[in-house]
Amino acid sequence: MEFDIKAISFDADVYDVRKALELVLHGPDLHDPNHPENKGRKPNFEVVLGESPAGRIHNGTGILRVTNFVGNNLHRWIRDANENKIFVKGRALRLFRTSRRVSPLVKQQLEKALYVDPEKEKQRNTVERHAGLVHPRIAKVQFGVWYRQPNSPPNHGRAFSIEYERDFLSQSEAYLSVVYEHKLIRIEVGISPSLVEPQIYLIIHSTQIGQRETEEYKYTILVKFSSIRKLGIGNDDFGQPCKRLSLCLKFLTTDYRTVIVFDLRVPPVFEGQGFNAREPRDGQRNNHRTRDRLSALNDAHAHIAPYAHHLRIVLFEQVGLDEFREICHRVECQPRPVRVARVYADKFQFFEKNKLYHVERWIKTLDWNVAFQIEACLRGDLLTPHDLLFTLRDAIERVVRDYGSSASQLLRTFSLELQKRKGAEMPSSCLARVCAEKPDMKPLQPFPGQFFCHHVIITPSQILLEGPYATQSNRVIRHYQDHSPAFVERFLRVEFCDEDHLAYRWDREVDGSWFVQRRVGGFLRDGFELAGRSFEFLAYSQSSLREHAVWFVSPFEDTAEGYVNAESIRARLGDFSDLLRTPSKYAARIAQAFTSTEPSVEIRRDQWEEQAELGVHTDGVGTISQELADRIWEEKCRATGNLRENRVKPSAYQFRFLGYKGVVVVDSRLNGIKMCLRGSQCKFPVYDEEYAEFEIAGSFDTPIPVHLNRYISSDLALRRAY
Repeated sequence: MEFDIKAISFDADVYDVRKALELVLHGPDLHDPNHPENKGRKPNFEVVLGESPAGRIHNGTGILRVTNFVGNNLHRWIRDANENKIFVKGRALRLFRTSRRVSPLVKQQLEKALYVDPEKEKQRNTVERHAGLVHPRIAKVQFGVWYRQPNSPPNHGRAFSIEYERDFLSQSEAYLSVVYEHKLIRIEVGISPSLVEPQIYLIIHSTQIGQRETEEYKYTILVKFSSIRKLGIGNDDFGQPCKRLSLCLKFLTTDYRTVIVFDLRVPPVFEGQGFNAREPRDGQRNNHRTRDRLSALNDAHAHIAPYAHHLRIVLFEQVGLDEFREICHRVECQPRPVRVARVYADKFQFFEKNKLYHVERWIKTLDWNVAFQIEACLRGDLLTPHDLLFTLRDAIERVVRDYGSSASQLLRTFSLELQKRKGAEMPSSCLARVCAEKPDMKPLQPFPGQFFCHHVIITPSQILLEGPYATQSNRVIRHYQDHSPAFVERFLRVEFCDEDHLAYRWDREVDGSWFVQRRVGGFLRDGFELAGRSFEFLAYSQSSLREHAVWFVSPFEDTAEGYVNAESIRARLGDFSDLLRTPSKYAARIAQAFTSTEPSVEIRRDQWEEQAELGVHTDGVGTISQELADRIWEEKCRATGNLRENRVKPSAYQFRFLGYKGVVVVDSRLNGIKMCLRGSQCKFPVYDEEYAEFEIAGSFDTPIPVHLNRYISSDLALRRAY
């Protein structure tokens, strides 16, 4: 509901009007905290003052937007008594209810958003206004890694290796500012059609930097304050002095720069946008969305982005650093910038293609489990190619020779210690300490029904490696594990997530579907290479898909089945010929074989059969004999080390069996080893299987909540309606 506001004092601003309305709308006459419409909170409202053509704060009028419930109460309150008035700066407001409807977006904000006190909002807007006025000019934007120089004193700080750099003194301009509302840093990059290399514009607010007349595209780098581990400011004293072009005197001068350095927990977010709302160069935009999520700025940056994500900004002059430090304290950002006496930086080019090529050649000669741990350290910002090739190579080869099959486990412990080591400890000393603390390391053995699975996390700009972790197995894994235990390392669990390891999130203006098709779809279509092996998409389970996780497999030779790849694994699961025209159902049926299950007894073909449905409607529940249920429970207790023997023996199981899935319950009328399944439980046919394993997806041996299914709920609702 909207009200027109008249007779507003010209000395009052929007905060004065809001404060006066708050005293009435939140007062005892109109606001009842216990009323269900208020939902235990103060009602929200919106005030918009009319623009004045004379340059005043407003033109003496405005609009009040409230919910219908609050609006009706307010209108009744004004009408009940003449003395019920709202005063602002000693002048009574005149409110008139209108027939205009509030937009759906404003209505949603009024109903769900929490009310903000006008004084706090005024203070916040003041801080935002001050932050928007600070734009120190930037000379360079650099991406790199932190490292410790060999033989450096314990109290000596870390150095910064510049792996990618863009200069703005000769080609373009870049500016820095702080956004208080979103707590982030924004860097915009514009590509001129006449230039091969991109120009970078660093901004941390919504002001657009760039020349539309000469530039066609711009890119954005977003750094959230929550992703910053440490924020330092100091002098660019380790590198060479920069030359600055004086615009007034028309000559070059040389001086030392001030810098801002970021130690980041996760990489920044990269976005792209064409000037004049142009379509992306390799696709059409979705729903007129103007921005795209990217993995890197350009091809040169894409090469180092998976390894070097820390940021270093070289400012144009000292005054810019003072302004940045002042505004950071004003907006109370965390972490606060800390002055560093010396910020060492140089271009060591740790991750140039030649060095990465030599690392790749070396790890291909090692066992894959060992190579996985080495690459995990490389991609996890723990080691550089220089560390691996010149400092740790001989030590790692000794570990492989001395520890044998346990070498990968020790290297995983080494990677965990690298994350916790003290700043002065070098990687070689850390590895020597781990070897001394664990002279004998036995390989870990998983529980029955589990296996050690290597995990891969694919973010927009990185590929991170974790594990191996003990993971519940499934039908496919157990099948090849029985052929050879070494085959399980051919399967990877791959998870797609944002840089902060949470689900993908983006603003409304960002075309996320375009990014998913390129980034996620690229891996699903083309696969990837890891530690010398090529992996291709295999399948997923329904539960893992909700977590954006899928299975990949590296092709291998099996003495029993020959050459095994993703296509051959899917083909042997069953007959899916009737589902090829419905990809979603086809993938869902394949996912049935990848559900995490516990192994159980094997059942012969003559020990199970299909039974008729219960009329038109079916409960979808099969039956098993008491003897079969006892054997299933005994096998389950044996596999878990008799940890369940004191629990109540279940009378129902959630199961997977060949192409069947669902629930079975004990039927005391069945004799011997017998199982009867419903036809509705068969999702796809499987032929020529004399023996099949009864897989347990869930056993009801503890109390659980009971819910009505969708069909029963719909039927009850229909009966109630009539």
